Amino acid sequence: MIKLMLVGSTHTLDVIKVLLNESAIDASISKEETQPDVTIYEIDSVQTLFKTPKSFTTPAFLFITNNNKELLDNVKSYAVNGLLFPPLTTVGIMSKITNLSLMKPSKIKKEEYEVTRIKIIAKSESIPPLPALAQELIKLTRDDSTSITQLTDSIKMDQGISTAIVKLVNSPFYGIKQDISSIDRATALLGFNSIKNIAIASSMNSYYLKNFSMYKTTGNEMWKHSYNVACIAQIIGRQLELDHDSLYLAGLLHDIGKVVLVDFLQKPVNYIEDEQNQIGFDHAEIGSTILEKWALASEVTDAVKTHHDFNANTFGKILYFANKIDNNKESADEIIREMQLVFGITDSNIVSKKILAAINDDNEVFR
Repeated sequence: MIKLMLVGSTHTLDVIKVLLNESAIDASISKEETQPDVTIYEIDSVQTLFKTPKSFTTPAFLFITNNNKELLDNVKSYAVNGLLFPPLTTVGIMSKITNLSLMKPSKIKKEEYEVTRIKIIAKSESIPPLPALAQELIKLTRDDSTSITQLTDSIKMDQGISTAIVKLVNSPFYGIKQDISSIDRATALLGFNSIKNIAIASSMNSYYLKNFSMYKTTGNEMWKHSYNVACIAQIIGRQLELDHDSLYLAGLLHDIGKVVLVDFLQKPVNYIEDEQNQIGFDHAEIGSTILEKWALASEVTDAVKTHHDFNANTFGKILYFANKIDNNKESADEIIREMQLVFGITDSNIVSKKILAAINDDNEVFR
């Protein structure tokens, strides 16, 4: 059972107890000498915030009950695992605390650990490189002299991917009110970069043509999730005026480590901690190993490695939120609100609408 400590009002404690009544969470105000698994600090003013530690030895969240601008500006400097906002909900709380490293790691025999480690590293180093088309498109877009004709000619060489692109372009997410039947027409309407990104995403579907039942999902669902995370990361990156192409690529590849780890899992997993407990590795770490072998940009590799860390650098933190939004669609509004606060995004309605459109676009391109 997870021990939760609230530093705040009795009223909020009572609310949390009611919300978590049916879960395996022990919500109580612990004595100082008792070490909680996770702590929630209720913050109603700048003064209360300043009395709160800026870093923590165990997972911690801030429950922000006041929209005061000075308070929100100062929250950014606190190294917490996430933020909560009223009204508190069971789903909102559980989505925060159930995927943290709150369980003691299982005891893996040293010999077994080393053998598994060698096998996993070998497998990750032997995974096929980025598809030729993806490599070609990335190369072309790095060359300022590349024309739209060169881009579309490269895409047309692969009939399967060309068909997939046309299907994607006709999906609700892109909002085109006319049927698109060709790559040339799709490029004219959406532009050079959009078509390039869709082509790269389509070419990577091949990595997910295997059994992912240990992750309680299918290869098609894995690809759709990666595509959604890529779109969300790109939306955030554009808003922050960052390299949104690199963020898109990082989003597409953030779960590539699962392609390797799924072959070593002995029982189904729900969270990244389950991977660590079973085999001593997680998919984020293995994913970064794969991308290092592919010699991708360090900002992409680092973002993939840290995409489960709220305190990662900017690219990693963007992936953290993009991944969390798509994995928790029922509480997406709350997570988007937290993301906007963390990054200081002011055009909140526009960004929110774009992200919600991305995660609600249920295309079936690869079924």
